[in-house]
Amino acid sequence: MVDITTLYIGSQKNHLEPLSLYISKIVVVPNESEALKELTQSDYDCLLIDESMPLEEALEFITRVKMVKKSILSVIFSSNPSQSNLIHAIRIGLNNLILLPSTVETISDMAKKLRFASLSNRQMIKKNLLLNQYKNALDSSINISKTNIHGLITYVNDRFCQLTEYEASEILGQTHRLFKHPDTSKEQISNLWETISAKKVWHSTLTNKTKSGKTFYSDTFIIPLLNEYHEIEEYMDMRIDVTAIYEKKHYMQQILDAQETIIVVFKDEAIIQGNRRLLEYFKLQSLEEFLHVHQCICDMVVKAPECITAEFFKVWVQNSKNKLDIKVALTRHDNEIRIFRVTKSMIETLDHNHQIIISLTDVTEMENYRHTLQSKFNLATEEIKSQQERLVAQSRSAALGEMFDNIAHQWRQPIGAINNAIINAEFALELGGMSTDEILETFEKINTYTAFLSGTIDDFRNFSNPDKEKIWFAPHEIIRQTIGIIQGSFEANTISLTYIPNDEEQLLRIYGPSGEFSQVILNVLSNARDAIKEHVVQNAHVIISLTHQDELISLHIADNAGGIPPDVLPKIFDPYFSTKSKAQGTGIGLYMSKTIIEKHFEGKLEAKNEGEGAVFTITIPITKENQ
Repeated sequence: MVDITTLYIGSQKNHLEPLSLYISKIVVVPNESEALKELTQSDYDCLLIDESMPLEEALEFITRVKMVKKSILSVIFSSNPSQSNLIHAIRIGLNNLILLPSTVETISDMAKKLRFASLSNRQMIKKNLLLNQYKNALDSSINISKTNIHGLITYVNDRFCQLTEYEASEILGQTHRLFKHPDTSKEQISNLWETISAKKVWHSTLTNKTKSGKTFYSDTFIIPLLNEYHEIEEYMDMRIDVTAIYEKKHYMQQILDAQETIIVVFKDEAIIQGNRRLLEYFKLQSLEEFLHVHQCICDMVVKAPECITAEFFKVWVQNSKNKLDIKVALTRHDNEIRIFRVTKSMIETLDHNHQIIISLTDVTEMENYRHTLQSKFNLATEEIKSQQERLVAQSRSAALGEMFDNIAHQWRQPIGAINNAIINAEFALELGGMSTDEILETFEKINTYTAFLSGTIDDFRNFSNPDKEKIWFAPHEIIRQTIGIIQGSFEANTISLTYIPNDEEQLLRIYGPSGEFSQVILNVLSNARDAIKEHVVQNAHVIISLTHQDELISLHIADNAGGIPPDVLPKIFDPYFSTKSKAQGTGIGLYMSKTIIEKHFEGKLEAKNEGEGAVFTITIPITKENQ
């Protein structure tokens, strides 16, 4: 047995047994790294790589090894090699490629050939055998033809004949002009001959026609084959039929052209495809014409309100992770500026590359209409705001009228008491005079009554103050103040008004305009009083209670007027809704009360029937001092 030293890279042990029958020494390493160490330490005749290493990596590894030791024999185990893999293998002088699945006989045969290859007279046999294997592999998957240096066809395989619909006898001796399509440009043919004449491989896609006139497309490699003097001996033409791919691409282009939006496809930041609307917008005949002038659509981006700049548009296109829709302004061929909404998506191609697709929808008219609506909305908002201010003033005017009535009730009793004190003093003086103690007692009574009148005036002044500044204030103080204002009116109608305070009321604080809070309480109490008067309630009473829980304050105002009719209850907070006559009410009191609580206090005003009457509940966020 010829002494052959072999380095085996991989983990398929089933390959080793048949190899060991013909190869005296086999060193097994698991990976490329260990193989490099071994190659630097020992001299090997053969290098075997099994399928555990990807074919591309295996070919690259052998290429590097042969740069150091050109004479080393090399073999790879692999399945389904691609066209480019096979070409690569040929170029690097791979000695054998074992196509999987393989048999013991195949591996044993390879081992024999390696043994024979160690002898100089078998070197050519091994190379021819390897070339035959490549030829068989290529013939089974690729359309192949060969020409002499003058371009006359000297060989075609069966697949080439099937593709072109010609018999071999009809093709041999002809040139490839036999399959030339009218769409093939002179520039492409000129570039082809210029490349292969320079002993370089030419690669491109050719448009061809069959014997029956059908169009087909082929991904074509034309490889100059050189003799021992490095002169061109002949040319090999290798083609893969990509007609189905081109037809699909044409179909996809038709789909893109059918869209009313502008569609642009990017790959590696470059435009590779666009639809009909893109060309129409810029008044161009082809994408190539566009790319000849512009590198990116961002060249036509101009500044416009609510639209991004050209710089940011370019960054947005390049950033595949940014999927947010944007708006951009573009100049048209006639210098008109149009607004577009731009969306972006990303797809992965079969070769694991990524392409970015952006869609530009013309929204100029929509944007103009939106701005018109926005202007109208702003005007309407100002009008509503103005109207609401008028309603607030109207509601406050009505509340002030209610205040005057209450003041009249409040003042009637103390004024009468002052008058009686003066009359009694006059009688006492006429009848015999008054003692000093009696005079002081009379002055004290008058002073008490005038202090009460002064306090009422202060309450009225606080209530009528139009200042809406928001402040932190104690709700219980406003409640008591408002009760003081309306108390006389309740007493005049024999209505009991009771306030149940909260244990921590001294600590509770509300943020908002205190005068408007008082107005809301006064409106609700006035409605309760009027309801009791309307229904002539016996033992009439209104109870006010203050509670708080979970940072919320709740003010409950309950009466015993029989409740609100079910058909009326859902409407009581509607503007200008009232069950009273026009002379008695405007119907905006409760509406404005609800508006004040919601907008100025971020709270709620609600009503429901409970017990003997209605319960109005005001709920507002609170805080505690020093909390």
